Amino acid sequence: MSENNQMMKQALSATVAEVVPFKALGHVDAANLYAATNKAKEIIENDPKWSDLIGDDLASLRRNLSVLNKQYKSLPKVADNVVNLAEEITAKLERFGGM
Repeated sequence: MSENNQMMKQALSATVAEVVPFKALGHVDAANLYAATNKAKEIIENDPKWSDLIGDDLASLRRNLSVLNKQYKSLPKVADNVVNLAEEITAKLERFGGM
């Protein structure tokens, strides 16, 4: 096996090791994620003066949480794609040897 082949396989292995933790991010508890914004919304409904105090920040927080939630849901699939591609490349390196 060529030195380049071995170095490439080691690099692929390092990449996969960094990506694997993202596979565990698939489940996000929306109730916990949005707990603060939901509670603040409830408080504002009962006491509108809170809207003046935190309304804009609350809207920004909710938008950011929405983006985060979407990213969490897509990261495991992207991580799977990376792992699968790394495995395919490794298999080709093993099959075709030291090019």
